[in-house]
Amino acid sequence: MLPPAPTQTPGGGLPPVPDPTPLVSAPLPHSSSASGKLVAGFPKSIMGPTSKSDILSTSIATERDTMQVTLVARTDASADDVRAHYKKLWAALGLADAGATDGGVAYSDSLSSLSLAFSSAGTGTVYQLFAVFRTS
Repeated sequence: MLPPAPTQTPGGGLPPVPDPTPLVSAPLPHSSSASGKLVAGFPKSIMGPTSKSDILSTSIATERDTMQVTLVARTDASADDVRAHYKKLWAALGLADAGATDGGVAYSDSLSSLSLAFSSAGTGTVYQLFAVFRTS
């Protein structure tokens, strides 16, 4: 006996992919930057610094339904530990691995794009996060 035939959607093909839920919502914060701390409105739950990191700078730039966010921080943790932290966090938010170069990490969906990069420093691990979010 054969298993039942798979159901098809009207018109054939695969079922539609659901629209992603935006990671940020309107109203977006005002454009701003800060040294040594998180700028007002920074999306900590999405891209806050790892524990025991020293924040060097943060910024937010907004226009209509789009927000660009940056974070530069330093930590005594290894680059592997920092990379593992953000991979776990961003995967848990439903973002897909978008590949990476030079030891960094990139995750995205149709409304968000986040990346992690590292730079050489005298001491510790310096890392940079860059993200672009849209509300719709």
